[in-house]
Amino acid sequence: MMRRISLLIAAMMAACAVNAQIDDFQAVDDGTFAAEGYQNNRRLGRSDSVQSQHKIVPRGLKVWTIDERFGNRTEATPDTLSEMYMNTIFTTGLRGEYNSLGNLGSPRENRIFIDREDASEFFFLDPYGYAITQPGDFHFTSSLSPITNLSYNTAGNRTNGEDHFKALFAVNAGRKWGFGFKFDYLYGRGYYSNQSASHLDYSMWGSYLGERYQAHLLFSLNHQKVAEGGGITNDAYITHPETFNESFTEEEIPTQLTKNWNRNDNQHAFFNHRYSLGFFRKVPMTKEEIEARKFALKSKQAQQAEKAKEKARRQSQKDGEEFDEEATTGTMRLIPAGPMMPRLSATRLLPLPRSRTVEGGLR
Repeated sequence: MMRRISLLIAAMMAACAVNAQIDDFQAVDDGTFAAEGYQNNRRLGRSDSVQSQHKIVPRGLKVWTIDERFGNRTEATPDTLSEMYMNTIFTTGLRGEYNSLGNLGSPRENRIFIDREDASEFFFLDPYGYAITQPGDFHFTSSLSPITNLSYNTAGNRTNGEDHFKALFAVNAGRKWGFGFKFDYLYGRGYYSNQSASHLDYSMWGSYLGERYQAHLLFSLNHQKVAEGGGITNDAYITHPETFNESFTEEEIPTQLTKNWNRNDNQHAFFNHRYSLGFFRKVPMTKEEIEARKFALKSKQAQQAEKAKEKARRQSQKDGEEFDEEATTGTMRLIPAGPMMPRLSATRLLPLPRSRTVEGGLR
């Protein structure tokens, strides 16, 4: 019996010793965001493949419009400022330059004559230009990483409330292919009867930007539904309400028309592609281009030296050695060569090209 108890105690002590060794390994911080007990160590490995890669999500977005006939691209800048964002939802425009019936989604007309757009073939949709984007004004995108933008604006209550929801998603499949979609839903009940409006816009786009071949595709589905009241029957309901024996709220004022709707369902498909004919040749670089290239090379070398210095510092801390800051200053960096003797290596200046390649020919 005593022998069995002794064996059991010895097994428990061995298990405790193994756990202590594992805990010692887990106490080392590997720089990941894994929970304690699951960080990088020689026995358990890493807890998550994403954490082990330490990926940095790239940031970058290019936006452009194209000419509807020839497909020429024009660089554009998306509006990402928070200044006057609260005015972007108004039908009257960002600075009140449009006349409208007041509520969200109602028809509008620019007060400034010179800023009015030319009449389209189907001019019934012109008053709803803010809900329908023409191909020449549409923003095509090219992003380094997927982009999602959601916005929601609301006001009022169930009787006279207004809601506006927008969703945009853009992604690239390599450097040449770009895709995305946009969803825009607007609903305004209005303060007066027979004044509600509802707009639905769904757009998908794709683009291909090759060395010689370029193509742009845009497909849109639009639905507009607006109640037509024809105006109130008597302006005195607002200008001289005291002339009536009864008081009326906004939704109780009678209108000229009832149960009249203006509906527009339209689909748009736009495709533009072009092929460029020409050749490539080398021309001498300008002085400004040479200086810019030198600056870029120096910046790249400085970044490489800083990364090498940081790597050497971590290696020294890991090996328990004292890190020499002076030996890694400037163009020299410390690279551990073994447990006994480190070696020094110097960065070298890369050759600077004196010419650049340009494209010529016909498009």
